[in-house]
Amino acid sequence: MPPVWVQLKQLLIRELQISRSLAAYTYFEATIAGVLLGATYFHMSLRLAGVISRLGLIFAVHCTLGMQALQGLLAWRDGYTSYRRERAAGYYYTGSFVIAKVVVDAVLLRVGPPALMCAIIYLLASMHPGREAVCCLGFCLASFVASTFCLALGATAPRSGVVLPLAVLLILIFLLFGGPLLASGEDVLRNVSIFRASFNMLAANELRGLDFLFDPEGVSVTLDSRSGEDWMVDLGIQDNPVAEEVGWLLGWSFFYILLAWAVLASRSVTCSECALPRGCGRASATIEQPQIGRRRSTASE
Repeated sequence: MPPVWVQLKQLLIRELQISRSLAAYTYFEATIAGVLLGATYFHMSLRLAGVISRLGLIFAVHCTLGMQALQGLLAWRDGYTSYRRERAAGYYYTGSFVIAKVVVDAVLLRVGPPALMCAIIYLLASMHPGREAVCCLGFCLASFVASTFCLALGATAPRSGVVLPLAVLLILIFLLFGGPLLASGEDVLRNVSIFRASFNMLAANELRGLDFLFDPEGVSVTLDSRSGEDWMVDLGIQDNPVAEEVGWLLGWSFFYILLAWAVLASRSVTCSECALPRGCGRASATIEQPQIGRRRSTASE
């Protein structure tokens, strides 16, 4: 088997070539989603409706990022057969394959598109000025943790038709548990969600330091304004340090990457599963023969 750095180099080059078309589609999708969400929540006010709009915007962003991660799940299913054959031939280690796939996905699909969508939304929706960096970081990490979750789920059952609807269902459950839709005391369920940390980070980053006029419809009495911190307490949004929330998101991502590696490594390819005939030894010898120029016949043919 070649050295690890050679494996990583070749796998990174191949993953970049495979992901180029998907990257172009993801950037286009992020642009369209940013424009639509920005126009829907255009210039959010500092009234009661502004609080609801900000939470709705953050929830919609998480829905969009979660659905974008499903594209990686479909691409993983398409490449699983090639992985089995190449791993059986001894071209690379399972760890090298997982690292290359995660690195290319993170750099190419989980940084640029979420950052572009964040910039468009920030411009159109008039979000809290001066806090763009934390908001962009939250977008990117939410996209990355959803992508690693789909990677682990795809590695568990790569050829099953149930994986895609199951992934959609679980992402929707994570969205339900991670936002303010649950009662404020349901901390156990919230900690199950991979989006809890990113929702807390984005909501606290947006609400902290703002004052909102409390003007519910149908009430003619003038009421005092309420701070964003008061709304966070009422809605169960925790004002944790950004580093803590980032640690939670990276921890979930590392867990799913490790899970994907463990599942793939445990499924060792036997000789009977090798796609080439007459044993793995003969198949490997056939694969390793040079393919440049005139094609040479082999005994296995």
